[in-house]
Amino acid sequence: MDWAAIDERAAKLMKTRKAHRERERGFVYYHGKRVANSALELRRLILPEDPSGDTALRLAGMFHDVGKGLSPHAQYGAVILPEAVKDLVDDAELIRQAAQMIAHHGDRQIGESPYDIWTQLLQDADLLDHSGSYGVWMNAQFYSYFDGCMTDGAKFHSETSEQYYNDNVDLLNFDISKKIFRDKIDAEQAFFMRAALEAEGLFPGYCALR
Repeated sequence: MDWAAIDERAAKLMKTRKAHRERERGFVYYHGKRVANSALELRRLILPEDPSGDTALRLAGMFHDVGKGLSPHAQYGAVILPEAVKDLVDDAELIRQAAQMIAHHGDRQIGESPYDIWTQLLQDADLLDHSGSYGVWMNAQFYSYFDGCMTDGAKFHSETSEQYYNDNVDLLNFDISKKIFRDKIDAEQAFFMRAALEAEGLFPGYCALR
């Protein structure tokens, strides 16, 4: 598989697009690359002896949001993928598998999943990418776009982060994904607790007695 050529195609389709007004141009491209890598990392953690679906999983991860801007974007993405890579991937079954993962990447539900493990891996990687360091970056972009300040971002996070975790943790398919999610949210909270103090000109850990 010529991944350099596939990446070039993904960049051509998504890198100049601004799918969200308060996020960076090309978000769907950068997000896709991260999700592809994260999905493979999860597979190595959860199914270390079975790389059989890695190629389709990586392809699906890179293009899972190619339909963003259309609704329903997952179903449109599943239709776009075969046309997008037809001259780069000559394995029709592999393309079909990747398209199926894309079609269902947002169909998360609480309880036993009706989808195969490869689709579940993509679902979890997609959800996990929106927290942790990238959660901090999205917060900064949002408040910058709407002329907010660091105090606004820190306050919003302190009021909503636990609810966001509680609303989403049970939609993850694997225990290790839930642990990673908790770690990422904890990292965000630590950052914004410090940010709230520094936004007031204070020095966390060095504040004088008052």
